[in-house]
Amino acid sequence: MANLFLSAENMTYRYDDGQAGLQGAKLDIRPSTRLAVLGPNGAGKSTLLLALAGLIPATFDRLIWNDCPVLTRNARDFGKHFKSALLMQDPDHQLIAPSILQDIMLGPLAAGACPIVTERKARQFIRTFGLEGQEARSPHHLSVGQKKKVALAGLLICEPQVLLLDEPTVGLDARGIHDFSRMLRTHLNPETIIVLATHDQTFVRNWANEVMIMDQGRTVDQLILENFLQNRHLMEICGFEQQFEEVGTWNQSISHPLPLR
Repeated sequence: MANLFLSAENMTYRYDDGQAGLQGAKLDIRPSTRLAVLGPNGAGKSTLLLALAGLIPATFDRLIWNDCPVLTRNARDFGKHFKSALLMQDPDHQLIAPSILQDIMLGPLAAGACPIVTERKARQFIRTFGLEGQEARSPHHLSVGQKKKVALAGLLICEPQVLLLDEPTVGLDARGIHDFSRMLRTHLNPETIIVLATHDQTFVRNWANEVMIMDQGRTVDQLILENFLQNRHLMEICGFEQQFEEVGTWNQSISHPLPLR
């Protein structure tokens, strides 16, 4: 397939206890895509995101990056080719600084950014995310929604090429989900690729333009959102209810399937 940002075949990973996390998964990511990774619990969705973040040494048989084959066979080398950032299911797993301001600044400072510029950007995130006046507060003393705001700000300030979202709406009420979506739309670079793992059907319909279905560490299919919403079998695999209603107009402009090779 032409015009690929990333394509990986036969992705494999086993945890220390021998359990298979990935068993031959395939993945195609085009520039600026918003890919929802769906499937039942234990399908390998979170493991796939960990691999794309370079946090686990998943292996693969073939890797294409920007339409060119590369020699690397270990997901930990992904960082040499593109900049990714992962929002974990539980924000407490990635909030480590003693204050909100310090936590948001952590990534850029670790990469050698100017402290003055970084603080100015961090304070701007704090204002627009509704956290002004709480800069010195410990992020671990916040609500789940506020923690996710801080964690998301700490990722967006790094300007990743690929933003990975693992169950981003878990623990959020309707207002929290609305706020989370608003923050993404306000601050996300339109060229940033999003790969999200979720069970939230509404969030998928609002954010994805492509869908990848996984089961038992394998890729079942990858297709555009509109085709997925019309496929009863794939919807049932993901535990979704089929609804024949229009998806967003920007999704309707995509009319070609994305077959796996």
